Amino acid sequence: MKKIGDERYLELAYSKTPKQKKRETGYAVIYTRVSSKEQTDNASLHTQKKHCEEYARKKGLEVIAYFGGTHESAKTDERKEFQQMLAYVKRSKKVSDIIVYSYSRFSRTGIGGASITSNLNKSGIYVRAVTQEVDASTPSGAFQQNIYYSFEQYDNQVRRRNMMNGMVDRLGEGYWPLTVPLGYVNLNKGQKANHHKIVVDEKGKILKRAWEWKIKYNYTNRAIVERLNKAGLKISERKLSQTFRNPFYCGKIVCSFLPNQVVEGMHETMVKPEVFFKVLDILKGRFEKSKHSAVIGQQMPLKRFVSCGECGNPTTGYLQKQKNIYYYKCRTRGCGNNINQKNLHHHFKDLLYRYQINPESAEHLKQITKYVFKLHNENIENELVDYRANLTKLNKKIERLEERFIDEEVSKELYDKHIIKFTQEKKEIEQTIKNSAIESSNLENCIDWVFAITQKLTDIWASEEYAHSETIQKVMFPDGITYDWKNKVFLTSRVNCLFLLIPQLKVVSSTKKPREINLNSFPLGKSG
Repeated sequence: MKKIGDERYLELAYSKTPKQKKRETGYAVIYTRVSSKEQTDNASLHTQKKHCEEYARKKGLEVIAYFGGTHESAKTDERKEFQQMLAYVKRSKKVSDIIVYSYSRFSRTGIGGASITSNLNKSGIYVRAVTQEVDASTPSGAFQQNIYYSFEQYDNQVRRRNMMNGMVDRLGEGYWPLTVPLGYVNLNKGQKANHHKIVVDEKGKILKRAWEWKIKYNYTNRAIVERLNKAGLKISERKLSQTFRNPFYCGKIVCSFLPNQVVEGMHETMVKPEVFFKVLDILKGRFEKSKHSAVIGQQMPLKRFVSCGECGNPTTGYLQKQKNIYYYKCRTRGCGNNINQKNLHHHFKDLLYRYQINPESAEHLKQITKYVFKLHNENIENELVDYRANLTKLNKKIERLEERFIDEEVSKELYDKHIIKFTQEKKEIEQTIKNSAIESSNLENCIDWVFAITQKLTDIWASEEYAHSETIQKVMFPDGITYDWKNKVFLTSRVNCLFLLIPQLKVVSSTKKPREINLNSFPLGKSG
């Protein structure tokens, strides 16, 4: 028997938002996929689509969109076609069902696939598998569906383990199941590794000359790369260095899958082992020889950093052994400009002294610098507001274009044309924002660091710590500097903005407080 006031309690209970029920719209989408490009050549995609359409007719569902139809691995749910399909069904109020051939076509991520399905269910959308039909709207059906997802993930893991075990076995037998290195081709590609026939191709015949040139002429890697490029083989210095050190080329297999093992390979040998090791010895000898260059570097930190004022080429350095004197010299043949190391260092210290400050005035100059940059960044931030607004508009255009393409309101040709344009514009705006934004905390730390070293700038640069000298040079003058041999002065094209202010601040700081500084008097835009 109801008591007085029970109606109000019941009214509160039934006024709660009801749980989302399955959409009874009768509209569905079909998603098909295969795992690899090779599978698209057989009837797999066609078969999936055919069975899914028959299933839709049998259940009285109208298919309004198709997704997939290509190769996408289900080991991850971050698939392009898959994500487009999810976005479409979530936006659409019509779709009630997603039809797939089997749950393995939908996802193989186990709990990840189950989570996506659960979220779809909350929106009233259910995943139906043609070959594994369950009623996911019931607790038992949802449980069974999750079992399918878990099994697909387990199956993936078992396959991967078996594949890795098989790969290790083949490697141990001398067969190469991985991508062949530059200069080789697998004539039996697509077959099992123990049936592979890996031989030297036309590029390999050109690449083989690299070992000959290194042994016969002791060419530098750069010179060898230039010759290989002219012969028709495009290769970088880094790639060539890796090639010289890869035992595969002398017929051996050394791989991380076989720790501490060397296996005789079943592939064709490009160079004999004695040739391979001779080149390694040459490379090692060149490295040991560079110890002398390291000593030169310690004594001559401006080498290659300073350019010749007449020809523009970087300077080099050498030791006059008889006099035991170091010299900087222009590398250009016929230029002939050189200077005693001590003299050039003296001129460079004079340049650094312009940016050196007295400890007594350091704190005052630091506060002025921070204030100037604060005003400067406020101007930048105002510009960034417009850039961010434009970026938001552009993102909306891209989203709208994708929606219209999915809804078949625009053709693929028109979509491709505009998406390239919008993407490029977006990239440019994002880069501008990235280059303009300055973290205030990072800036404060940078300014503190600058004012810590500028109090003893010349001493730090002239210390025996070669790395410190190089760091100061590169930070202060990012593009390097030029030496005018005639007038015996340095010319700077670009100075780091944090250092650029110091000479002017040394002049104005004695008479002005931070808030009296005119921002326009400091050329921050010309700095690095």
